[in-house]
Formats: sequence, structure tokens, C-alpha cells
Amino acid sequence: MDKLKPAIVVVAFNRPHSLRRLLRSVRQADFSGYSDVPLVISIDKGDNQEVLEVAASYVWEHGPKEVIAHDRRLGLRNHIVACGDLSLAYEAVIILEDDLFVSPAFYDFSVQALQYYRDRRGIGGISLYAYEFCEYADMMFTPLQDGYDNYFIQTASSLGQIWTREHWSGFKRWYEEHGNHPLQPVDPVPRSVRAWPESSWKKYFIKYVVDQNLYFVFPRVPLATDFGDEGTHTRGMGNLLQVPLLMRSKVFQWSSLEDSAAVYDAFFEPTQETVKRFCSEVRAYDFECDFYGTKELAQVKAEYLISSKQTTAGVRQFGDEMVPAVNNVIFGVPGTFFSLAKTRDYGALPKSKRLGMIYRQQRILSGAAALALGAYRLVVLLKSMIKKGS
Repeated sequence: MDKLKPAIVVVAFNRPHSLRRLLRSVRQADFSGYSDVPLVISIDKGDNQEVLEVAASYVWEHGPKEVIAHDRRLGLRNHIVACGDLSLAYEAVIILEDDLFVSPAFYDFSVQALQYYRDRRGIGGISLYAYEFCEYADMMFTPLQDGYDNYFIQTASSLGQIWTREHWSGFKRWYEEHGNHPLQPVDPVPRSVRAWPESSWKKYFIKYVVDQNLYFVFPRVPLATDFGDEGTHTRGMGNLLQVPLLMRSKVFQWSSLEDSAAVYDAFFEPTQETVKRFCSEVRAYDFECDFYGTKELAQVKAEYLISSKQTTAGVRQFGDEMVPAVNNVIFGVPGTFFSLAKTRDYGALPKSKRLGMIYRQQRILSGAAALALGAYRLVVLLKSMIKKGS
């Protein structure tokens, strides 16, 4: 099978400093063994002439370069959709918004991932970014270690994403039918996603992958990181989304959806199949996971729920000492923090319990991990809780 040679598509608007920094990281990446790599810099119409100058003066030595300067303001959602459409011409695209920074190994990773996943069912896209933070719960996210270099989440990546022509065509067919309909409370996506502005393309892609039972492939070690520069949907997030980059390429060991023991739903919660692989104690139950306590009970279709929410009718109970939280169930940690109970028997997650979860994460993640999380991140979490009234 011939290897796909994805086009690098840089998405820019009015941040010349961000664009210059991203393009510098792309130039410094390792393209050994690759030639004729297309680079497209797509610039939404704005009033910052310097952005156009940065794009025009950038020297690209690895293949053809094209600058698309749109003659009308698209807005972020329509701009990303237009960039995704480039996959129809190039077979596959790597989408990089301008506040990102890529690993030296990002292109080789992309080619290897496309080689493995291009024709596999159940895949909606491939991410360069790897989450350490669940934005829906304002808490840390740590996937289970199953020995592979990837895991799966039923969500969309917006911090460096790879789409093949087939990935994108599936979404576009769905989007043409559903893209003009706002998300509703019955949609099985996090409440915060429904609240995102209509300028968000990501909220629709998340609904799409949930509707179609698709997953994004995520790397264990990130190939892109985010500076959180002030932009359309952010007010400057500092180092909240910074993650350590893979510094050199390798031969990646991929898993299929069927073989993976690290598969997560749209709420960043492990699927019941993932938990049942390791824990015989819960195999007799039909359940969903809600360790973060963010799922609305009306969204839960399973009879049972493993949750941090309040209940007095738990048929199994577990402590909260291990990271990730699901390990407390897998290894049968004693305690009363998480419960397996019928979904109808749960109440809300108490504020004090939520604070306790954040505190325990900080306490467990000692040493280098705690330093990486940083005091800044904890302050952001607490401010977010106060703002949301959770």
C-alpha cells in the first residue's frame, strides 16, 4: 500500500507572532525520507497585514507552498471547514492552528498513523495532541496504559488533527444535514460542549463522532502542544494546555479499536468494555462510567453507573487513591468514594467531593508530575468551578 503524503495546512487569522512561531517549529521538524511535502497557509480575511507578510516570506524547502488569502471573513468554524475540504485534493491533511507548536517527529508520526488507520473502520480522525487535562471536568486526564502507543476518545481533536479524504467526506455528508441545527440537551455530549458558541466547528464534529460511533486516535506522547494565545475562543490560557513533545521519531506500535484496552467516550470516561477487560467484578452489569461526575443522568442509557455522584444505594463501592480513577475499580481499592449503582439512584455531585477530587489529584501526582501541573493550573480549575457554580 502506497504511503499517504499529507499536506500540512496552517490556519491563520490575525496573530503574526503565533504564526511565525508555528512555522518555525514546522521548519525545524524532521522530514528525512520525505520530499514534495505540500504546505498550505490559509489566512482568514482580517486587518493584520503582517500575517500576510509572514506567510509570503516563509521559505519552504520540502515541497510546494501555497498561501490562500481569503477575500471575505469566514470565521473560525467556516475556516476550519474550508481547510478540511483540502483533504479532497490532497488525500489527507494535517490541520495546525497558529497557536500550536509541533514536535520534530510530527510528520513521520502522521505518515505512520495514516498508513495504519487510513482504511480502518470506526476512526473519525487522528490527533497530534495528547490530553493531560479534561476540559469538560476541569481535572486531569490519564489514560490507561495498555502497551500501545495510542488510545481512543469519542471526541474531536482541535490541537493538531489529521483527516483523510474519507474521514472528512463522512463528516461533510453529516454536516450538510445537521450543521444548521444547534445542539440540544438530548444530545449525548458534555453540557459545556453544547454551550460553546456557534462559531465552534468542534462541537459539531463531537456530535458527529458520537452519532456515528466513531473515535479519534490519540498518541501517548504528544506531537503538538498549544500556547493558548488569545484568539477567537480563548482569552489567553497560559500553560494550561502545554504538554511535553516527542523529541525524535520511532516505529509506533498501534492498536485497533478492537484490541485497545484504552477506549473513552465523549466525556473522557472509559467505556464499559475497557473496564470489563480488567475487572471481573463488574462484568455482570450493563453500566457507563462517570468518574468525573459530569454526566447528566438523563443522558445515561445504561441501567447502572459507576460514578462519584452521591448515592446511598451502591451495590459496589471503591476508594479514590489511584490514578487514573478507574484503577480504583480495576484493583478493588476499598472505600466509599466511587459507587456502582443503578443510574436512577444517583443524585448530584457535592461541591465538597469535587474539591476533594482535585486535591487528591494534586497529592497523588507528586514530584515532577505535580510540578508539570503547576500552581497556575490548580488556580484555573478552582476559578472555573466558582464561575460554573459547580
